[in-house]
Amino acid sequence: MSQSSVGFVVRRDDPTSPEGQLLLDELSAILAVFSGDGGQSRFRLADFRASGGTFYIARTALGEPLGCGAFWHFDTGTAEVKRLYSRSSAAGVGKAILGYFSRPKRGGKGTETSLHPSSWPTSLDTSAGVWNC
Repeated sequence: MSQSSVGFVVRRDDPTSPEGQLLLDELSAILAVFSGDGGQSRFRLADFRASGGTFYIARTALGEPLGCGAFWHFDTGTAEVKRLYSRSSAAGVGKAILGYFSRPKRGGKGTETSLHPSSWPTSLDTSAGVWNC
């Protein structure tokens, strides 16, 4: 668990939880608007409940979901960002999720993360919680 100085908490969670589904559905809707494809065919929830994937939700101190991140592990030190979403009213959430995931683990090493923008929208729209690198 990691608590932000701006009042939210990041925790590993289940992508099939009601909050996980809500956030992923919001992200898919935004992706569909920008690219014509919500990306659901390339994202299997079961993969992020298994040992190769991790899923995080950021919440306010009161439990309101603010954003989520899904990561696929290639090995103990390398992972791919598969989903990273923040509601537009939640500044700093995406950065906190990515930072929480990449933080040094036991043994002192962090995780090298890889962003693959070719599967993301071509336009930059940080106000909608989607950004292209």
